[in-house]
Amino acid sequence: MYWGALDLRGVISFPSAADGGYILSALMFIRGMYYFSSIPSISRIQMCNFALITSATAFSTSILLLPAIEISKEDTTAIAIAVSYPVFSSGVAAFGLVSLLLYIPRSKRFAGSVLFLGIVLQACADHLYGLSLLSSEYDFGDFFDPLWVVGFACIAWAPQEQLWRLRNLPCGEDTASQARWQNIAEAFVPATAVVIVVGGVMVAGLHQKGEIFLVILPAGLAWAGVLCVREYWALRMERDLTRAAEDNRKQLASVLESTTDNVLVLDRGWNVVYLNRRAAAFVDASLDVGSNLWARFPAEETQLFGREYKKAMRTQKPVRFESFFETKRAWIEVHAYPAPETLTVFFRDITDQKRAQDELAFLAHHDPLTGLDNRRRFGERLDLALASASKRQQVALLYLDLDEFKGVNDTFGHPVGDNVLKTLALRLRSSLCHADVIARLGGDEFAVIRTGVASREAAEQLATDVINIFSEPCDIDGQFLKISTSIGVVLSPQDGVGSDELLSKADMALYSAKAAGRTTFRFFQPEMAAEVQERQSLKADLRTALENNEFFLEYQPIINLENERIAGFEALLRWRNPKYGLIPPQKFIPLIEETGEIVAIGDWVMRNACLKASCWPGDVKVAVNLSAVQFRSTLPHSVALALSNSGLSAERLELEITESVLLHGSEAHLRILHDLRALGVRIAMDDFGTGFSSLSYLSRFPFDKIKIDRSFIVQPGSRKPEAIVGAIVGLGRNLGMTITAEGVETSTQLAMVREKRCHEAQGYFFGAPMLAENVLRVISDSPGQMSSAKGAPFSQTRLQS
Repeated sequence: MYWGALDLRGVISFPSAADGGYILSALMFIRGMYYFSSIPSISRIQMCNFALITSATAFSTSILLLPAIEISKEDTTAIAIAVSYPVFSSGVAAFGLVSLLLYIPRSKRFAGSVLFLGIVLQACADHLYGLSLLSSEYDFGDFFDPLWVVGFACIAWAPQEQLWRLRNLPCGEDTASQARWQNIAEAFVPATAVVIVVGGVMVAGLHQKGEIFLVILPAGLAWAGVLCVREYWALRMERDLTRAAEDNRKQLASVLESTTDNVLVLDRGWNVVYLNRRAAAFVDASLDVGSNLWARFPAEETQLFGREYKKAMRTQKPVRFESFFETKRAWIEVHAYPAPETLTVFFRDITDQKRAQDELAFLAHHDPLTGLDNRRRFGERLDLALASASKRQQVALLYLDLDEFKGVNDTFGHPVGDNVLKTLALRLRSSLCHADVIARLGGDEFAVIRTGVASREAAEQLATDVINIFSEPCDIDGQFLKISTSIGVVLSPQDGVGSDELLSKADMALYSAKAAGRTTFRFFQPEMAAEVQERQSLKADLRTALENNEFFLEYQPIINLENERIAGFEALLRWRNPKYGLIPPQKFIPLIEETGEIVAIGDWVMRNACLKASCWPGDVKVAVNLSAVQFRSTLPHSVALALSNSGLSAERLELEITESVLLHGSEAHLRILHDLRALGVRIAMDDFGTGFSSLSYLSRFPFDKIKIDRSFIVQPGSRKPEAIVGAIVGLGRNLGMTITAEGVETSTQLAMVREKRCHEAQGYFFGAPMLAENVLRVISDSPGQMSSAKGAPFSQTRLQS
C-alpha cells in the first residue's frame, strides 16, 4: 500500500519501507501455502524436499541475475533488495509448485492452480522489477505492472473459489490416485532441484568469462554435491523408514488378527482398506479389500451405521453405538475411530449379551416359571392402576392361594407341581381380559388386578370365574389333578387407596376364605382386621400358655362295634385363654404348628395322656395325635420316655398321624414311623381318604388302623360315600387293619357303618369329649350296655355326662 501511494504521487523511492513489507509477505505466502495444502503432518523427508526446491530455485535465480548485478550502479544495499524480489518470488513459486503437485488434494486442485498462477505472475513481475531496479530504469506504469495486478487478483480469487467448492464437497473422496502421484513427485523433487542448480550454473557460465566464472562453477558443483549427498541420505532414511513401516504394519496386522474384535478399515470413499479374518468371516465372504461398503450393504448407508460413520469422519471424533445388523440378524457393538483419510471400525457380535440383558430385564419384572408379573412388577402396576383410576370406576384386587398345593409337590414331585402352575397361569391369561394384570407373587400365590369395575357384583363374577378356571382338572402327562383355590377380594377406593393397605386387607380376606372351607372367596370386611389382631394376640399368648397351665386334655370314647365295649379314648387338646376363653382347636392348632410350639406342647400331651391312661383298665387304649412338625429324630425317644415314666404298656398307645406326615419328608418320616413301631405302639392313619395318594401310603407302611374321615360318614343314603366306605373297609380287612369310622352322630350313620362292617366307631352319638376325671366312671358304667335294638345308643346318657 505504501509503495502504491508513492507511485500515485509520482515519487519513486528505492529502497523504501515497502521493500521490507514485500520480503515479509513472501514468507507469509510460504506459510499460507503450507496451510492451504492441508498437510496433516510433515516428515523430515518432506521438509527437505520443500527446502531443496525452494533454495535451489533461489540460488539459480541469484546466479542468473549476476550479469545485471555486475553492471548495476546501485549501492550494495539497493542491489541486495533488488535481487531479493526475484529470489523470494522464485522461492515462493517453487514452494507453490511442490505443494500443488504433492499435497493439494483434488478438491482444492482448481483453487490451488489459480493461486499458483497468481504466484507465478507475481514472480515474473518481481523478476522484471528487480532487473529494472538493478539497471535504474524502472518507471511507474512499466509493462510488467499489470502482471502484479492480475497476480494479486488470482491470489485473492483462489480462497473464494475454495470456499464455494467446500459447500458442495461430498463426505468422502477417492485419494488413491493422488497418493500414487505424490509418491512419484516426491521421488523427482531432489532431481529437479539438481537440474535447476546445474542448469542455472551452465546458463550463467555461457555468459560469464574469467574470474567470476571460476567462482560460479565450483559453487554450482559444490551445490550439486550437497544435493547428491542429501539424496543418498534420503534414500537410506526412506529404506529404513520403509522397513520400519513394514515391520509395524506386520505387527499391527498380527495384533488385529489376534484380537477378539472384528476390525474393518475404510477410506474416505467407504472402500475397504483392511479387514481381519474375523471381520471377513462375520460380515460376508464377498466383502474384501477394495470393496465398497455401501455397494455391498446399500440399505445400511441411510441407517444408523451410515449416519454414525459419516458423523465420525465429519467431526473427526470417535463414535460408539449399538445397532441391529439386519443382514446377519445380530446385534453389533461398534467403536469407530476416524483419521483424516481413514475410518477404523472395531465391532463385535453382542447378540448373546443383548439376549442375556433382555432375559435379566424380563426376570427383574416377571416370574421365571410362569412368565407372569412378579411381586415387584405387580406392586408397580397396582400403584399405577390406583393412581389412574377414576372416581366412578373401582379397582378390584384378587389375592389367590391354591388349596393343599404342597401335597401335589410332595406326592408327585416338583416338576409336576411346576407344570400345574404353568398350566393354571396359561388358563388365567387366556381366560381373563387382556387388560387384567395377572401376577404370581410366590409359591402357590397369585393375584389379579382389574380396573374399571362398576360394582361389587362384577368383582364377585370375576372371583367366581377364577375359581371355575382353577376347578377344571389339569392334565399333566396323563395325570388328571384337580386343584382348587381360595380368594380374598378387595375394592378400591372403598377398602383403601394404597397398595400396601389393599394387599394387607386382601390377605385378611384370603385367610377368611381359607377358614370358611376353601374353594371360595371372601370380600374384605372390617371385622376381619379384628380377627387378624386376635390371631396375632393368640400367637403371642401361645408362647406362655404351657407355662401358665392353660392347656388341658379331653377324651372322646372309641366304641368296639363287635363287642359293644369302649375300646379306648382319643386324647384331645384344649386351650382356655384368659382373655378369649375356650379357643376352638381348629383355630389354635395351626397357630401352634406355625409358631413351632407344637414340639413342647406335643410332648406335654404325650406325657399326660400316657399318665392318665395308665390308671384305666388294661384293655382300654389311648390315642394321641401327632403333627408332621413333631416328626424329628428325637420323637421315638420322647414317646419311649412317656411310656416309661407312666408305666403304660406300649400296645395300649395308639399314635394317629395324617397323610401330611408322609407328604413332608416321607423317607425320613418313614424311618421314624418304623422306630415307633419298634417300641410296640400302634400306628393309625387319621382322616383317611382326604389326601392325594392315600392308597400308596398303605403300601409304604403297615398301619395298624385306618380312621375313615367324617366327610364320608355324614352323608348316609348317598351312594358314592357309602361305596367309598365299603371299599375302604374291604381294603383294610384284607390288609389286616382295624377300621374306625369317625363322626358318627346319628343312629342312621351308626347303622351304615355297622352294615359296612367297620370295627370301631367314634362320634358324638356315643359321647362328647370329657375331662379325665369322668373317664373311669364312664368306663365302669358302659360294659355290655349296648341296646339290643339295632342302631339304638347304648348308655348314651352316661357317656355324655
